[in-house]
Amino acid sequence: MSSPDQHVSSLAKQARELFVVHVGRALPELVKACDTRLTAVLDQAGPAREMQIRRDAWTGFQKNQTTWLNQTRKSLQRTLLPRFSNSGNPTSVSGQLELVAEGAIDDQILASRLAMQVLDKSSTELNELRLRIQHLEGRQELPRGDVLLPDVTSRILVDQWLDAHMTREAWALVQDALSPILANRLHEAYKAANEFLVASGVMKEIDLQALVKRMPGSRTDGPVIRRDASATSNARPAPGGQPRSPASGAASMPASMPGGVSARSGP
Repeated sequence: MSSPDQHVSSLAKQARELFVVHVGRALPELVKACDTRLTAVLDQAGPAREMQIRRDAWTGFQKNQTTWLNQTRKSLQRTLLPRFSNSGNPTSVSGQLELVAEGAIDDQILASRLAMQVLDKSSTELNELRLRIQHLEGRQELPRGDVLLPDVTSRILVDQWLDAHMTREAWALVQDALSPILANRLHEAYKAANEFLVASGVMKEIDLQALVKRMPGSRTDGPVIRRDASATSNARPAPGGQPRSPASGAASMPASMPGGVSARSGP
């Protein structure tokens, strides 16, 4: 018989696994959207350099799209492996923080732009899932490399695109086609993970007042505000993916920022 702690850990693990399954199912749709966009712009008139970039992008995608899909799926699966210290800090295999490689800032900016589209669609579901996972794991915030954070999932897509020998210029051509699809599919993934946890008895009601009390400098007076799992929240994450409690108005948890630890998985 498993201990209560093992059961709690298992629920958080299963929620992440369910999230990754949903994201994985969306990958073929993302590939199709890229192919459709690159084909549509292939013969558009324009300066010779832009036309060459579009031709190169289309050719590169036809050659490498399967690699991108497969490696992205594998990278998502690798995020489920234990990679965090007891303090919740992301670590590499050697236990050292990953160094910021040349070009990593630019790649993070690309991923952040994509992640913001996800936040616009999924702020409520993400905020509530974050609180439930933090409750289960006894954390004040999710680790910066957690796959549940939209900038991490977006960074995986960007990293694997570049690792498949496709260019940043090609990514710029397809990002607008990817954004609405990824936003919708991650919203569904967050919702499915929340529904699983609620069905498992995890924070059917979310006590926002208790959350505010845990934040430094926050007010502790006033009535207790409870969020039912079926209610609609006005909480919006701050830039970087971290939630802002509507009860506190300004208090927010630390976010992963561009230039931080890369979401790129190890070999």
